[in-house]
Amino acid sequence: MPPIDKADQSALYLVTLLIMALVIIVDVVLLVRWLIYQVQLNNAEGQLAPVPVVPPLPEQQAAEPLPVPQYATVGAPPAAEPDGEARPVSEAEERMDLPPPLLPPVPALANGLPRPPFAPTWSLVHPFVGFQVAMVLITLITMALLVTLHPHNYVSLMASGTFPPDMTILMLVVQNVFFVGVPAFFFYRYGTSLKRIGLAWPGWMRIVLGVVLGFALLSLANGIEAGLLVVLKHALPASTLQHLEKFSDTVDAGSLFPHMPSVWLKIAFILTGAVAAPIGEEVFFRGFVYNALKARLNVPIAIVLSGLIFALAHFNPLALVPIWLMGSLLAFTYERTRSLWVTILMHAVNNGSAFAALWFTMRH
Repeated sequence: MPPIDKADQSALYLVTLLIMALVIIVDVVLLVRWLIYQVQLNNAEGQLAPVPVVPPLPEQQAAEPLPVPQYATVGAPPAAEPDGEARPVSEAEERMDLPPPLLPPVPALANGLPRPPFAPTWSLVHPFVGFQVAMVLITLITMALLVTLHPHNYVSLMASGTFPPDMTILMLVVQNVFFVGVPAFFFYRYGTSLKRIGLAWPGWMRIVLGVVLGFALLSLANGIEAGLLVVLKHALPASTLQHLEKFSDTVDAGSLFPHMPSVWLKIAFILTGAVAAPIGEEVFFRGFVYNALKARLNVPIAIVLSGLIFALAHFNPLALVPIWLMGSLLAFTYERTRSLWVTILMHAVNNGSAFAALWFTMRH
């Protein structure tokens, strides 16, 4: 990884602290909302009147009880025999045919309580909380790997934030495992399979479509990035743009590739970036985040917001706009095809082609 100078390191720490502060504020708000809802829900349940239960007749206590409907119909006609003639109504059925008790409206609805933050299905809260849990676990695993693989200098490596190539590859693999594992946990918890979000077999036509659209996405992203760089050269001072470029290089995965010391590490890094990353990121950002946004908002807003979240997660200021547009196009494609495999292939072609071009440039 390229070294980080003091100015860029200070800016990185400042941005990280601001993001952490914002996340903590949102966490506290969600926790308070959840606690308030639980208190209001408990109070509402305590105000409900109990439903009276009709005891069975003595001659039917030993027999199988008749099914008691929750709300009986007042003045219901006698039940008919198979031949169409009315049969006599027993005393038990007459007692069942009483008008239902008038239950008061549920206070949770009548008092206008907010929608529960943790609904009985996965929602926007789950990607937000799940992402934080994944980051904490990734950090703990990273520390354990550093202590295991580099026992003599793990303190200096953690303080500098500069990890060896083998650690970088392992961290990317672990990260994308959690990007699949967190959504899978919530899908299993709420009865949604991975196939239902678009991971069923796509068919050969969609495979070809994903590859073709991947090359189109690569060309579009490169054009937007080049045009944006030209605009920034005229809009920003040279020193500011230079700092932005250095900062972007420190967080860009492509900048790590030339520092891989061996061919095998380069191949492992390409496989991680072109296979593991597309699968993990598409499952999380399109299958999980986008579907949660679409359930709460409409489709166009969900496409734009999911693309923005996808771009912010990359933490690259110069690539913010291109990645935002790429994420939005991937969400749009997923919405039209309803297949994550199409967007996974688009993502894989884009990343793999970028790494292949970088390797070709390095060798020539």
